[in-house]
Amino acid sequence: MLLQHIDKHDISGAVTLVARRGRIGHFETHGVMDLESGRVMQSDAVFWIASMSKPITAVAMLMMLEGGRLHLSDPVSTFIPSFRMMKSRRFGRART
Repeated sequence: MLLQHIDKHDISGAVTLVARRGRIGHFETHGVMDLESGRVMQSDAVFWIASMSKPITAVAMLMMLEGGRLHLSDPVSTFIPSFRMMKSRRFGRART
């Protein structure tokens, strides 16, 4: 998938790493660091990444699910008490 994005010039390059239980199973560089110079992607490249709060939160939630500390059926108010009194509106009617 990454190579497709590199070929379409969506991104110039990437570094991929897959680890499980503290062991690295895959670590590879793809593409280039700079299109103008053609400098090959380095494994220690530093990337500017914007708006990462959602993916980081999602990973944390998945880790909690995997560890049994969170269940999909848990109400949000269990973790954020101020949500206990929240009401949603649908088609102009308040629901509790």
